[in-house]
Amino acid sequence: YTLAGVIYFGNAHFTARFIDNTGNVWFNDGYVNGRKSILEGEMIHIDFSISPDEREPVMAIYRKN
Repeated sequence: YTLAGVIYFGNAHFTARFIDNTGNVWFNDGYVNGRKSILEGEMIHIDFSISPDEREPVMAIYRKN
């Protein structure tokens, strides 16, 4: 299994990160950016323990290799 995404929660609001097939991480806050996700960089350089907007992780999503 490979990490595919993380859902974050804080201040009554959810945000998410997802990892594409090349290992790039994308951040999405639908309230702020609508359907547009922001490229953050390569997975190995991202700290998944807190979101860019300082929300706590509440769920990790994995995909089967």
